[in-house]
Amino acid sequence: MIIFKYELADAWGCHISDVTVSEKKDYVEISCFDYTNGEFEDLKYTYESNTHDTKIDMAKINKIKEILLDNLDLMEYDTLESPPPCILDGVINSFTFGFDYDTSVKITGHNLWAMYRKEIGWLDNEHIHATRVVKVFELISDVLKSCGVDEKYLQLVRFSINTY
Repeated sequence: MIIFKYELADAWGCHISDVTVSEKKDYVEISCFDYTNGEFEDLKYTYESNTHDTKIDMAKINKIKEILLDNLDLMEYDTLESPPPCILDGVINSFTFGFDYDTSVKITGHNLWAMYRKEIGWLDNEHIHATRVVKVFELISDVLKSCGVDEKYLQLVRFSINTY
């Protein structure tokens, strides 16, 4: 079961990176994938209940589950608001939130990094769903970083937003 997945792609849908937290029968795995400089990088962190490997603290995985349970209304989102019309290129941000074995939702947005740039005109009260998804993403990202996941897998964009 996928508990959480974040995928970053360029404007044409070419994969840049992803991070997946999945729960298997006997263990939990965090899988990170990156494609930069023409080379693939694939890392895995695991917590195996039968070996008591402590690379992933199960309390932290349970914290991710708590964050999701506190935000069950994300299940009602079928789309995010469109980015401002001035953004013609950029990235695709996709989030999968798994609430249990039978219930998950995949939510995709474009250029969600733009909400941090006031001059672009992305205001929280106009983009309620996008803002909410990014806030949940940030909470989960903080937990994953505390598990040792490199923040490059958790970026909303891979280029300097100062260039825009």
